[in-house]
Amino acid sequence: MKEDKWKFIKCPVCNEYHFKGDKCKKRYQFQIPEFYGDEEWYDIRADSFEKAAERACELDDARGDFTIIGRGSLDEIFVRDPETDEVKKFCVEAEGVPTYYAKEIK
Repeated sequence: MKEDKWKFIKCPVCNEYHFKGDKCKKRYQFQIPEFYGDEEWYDIRADSFEKAAERACELDDARGDFTIIGRGSLDEIFVRDPETDEVKKFCVEAEGVPTYYAKEIK
């Protein structure tokens, strides 16, 4: 039976949704000492160190009280490539994008 590479799946490797024929994004690890201390590293998938830092902040805000977006930035996040142990430090800025809806009043 021919494998359908265009099927949209939840990948068993990266646990994200993408086409079956696509490669998973690279695995990085992040650490936000201000929130979680400096002992634990957490896995995240992204295309680059910078994207990993942005995505980690986005996911952290979505799981909590939107601390980063509420104050506009995070001063310090570390991202590590677990294959090479290279670590980069980032400051991440965030902005809220308001959405407005109009309803006709009669």
